[in-house]
Amino acid sequence: MKEVPLCKLWDNYALAGYERVYSTNSTKQLRKIMSSLFLECSNSRVIDLGCGTGGLFNTIVQRICPAEIVAVDWSQEMLARTREEAIRVQSQDSGVRFEFISTDLTQPLIWQNNIFDSVIANLVICYLPGGWREPLKELHRITKPGGNLYLSTFTDKMDFRSALWTIGPKEFIRAPIASLHGIRFRNIVSRISEQAKALGAGYPSRKELAVYLEQVGFLDIEMLPIYWGFGIALRAKKALTL
Repeated sequence: MKEVPLCKLWDNYALAGYERVYSTNSTKQLRKIMSSLFLECSNSRVIDLGCGTGGLFNTIVQRICPAEIVAVDWSQEMLARTREEAIRVQSQDSGVRFEFISTDLTQPLIWQNNIFDSVIANLVICYLPGGWREPLKELHRITKPGGNLYLSTFTDKMDFRSALWTIGPKEFIRAPIASLHGIRFRNIVSRISEQAKALGAGYPSRKELAVYLEQVGFLDIEMLPIYWGFGIALRAKKALTL
């Protein structure tokens, strides 16, 4: 079977109805956990890297209260749906401004140093060809001193086959229809993950991620389990001085 470029796989995921994943219990729990980590930073500038279809926008607006959200994804199909979600959020008189950018997060980022108060990368670094270490340096670079990184990722404990048997029954009991969508989309994600790993992507362990974040200049790291222990969500503050 001919290999499909990763970016195209994400386009296909968007076309398949990616936003339906938001109705699954595990995704709702992830958003709840991410929300619990967000700290208010009124009138600030937030970047949502790998924003998908904008599933975190409401949470960002309600918890962080920014003036601007820069929405970034390398999938044009994801960004098209992101714009629709942004319009819906703005219609609620949130007052937040949006900017939409398509770029490859495996390359040096286009933004200047120390420019964002809050940097969000929700289930992104585990899919990046070439690995997660260099991208984390870039996330540190664009975060303002004293600003916060909010990140979630699958860890080295993640195995999609075992996750399906662990999470699937619990999803079905809570929401049968949503769980069927979830199983379908986990198959898509599994294919994306396998191809990304073939290109050098990797899942960090909890310890090595914490150690590396400290090495690049983050502190006050708080980690919470997600997806029944198959992943983690975290908040880390960029040190004021190195």
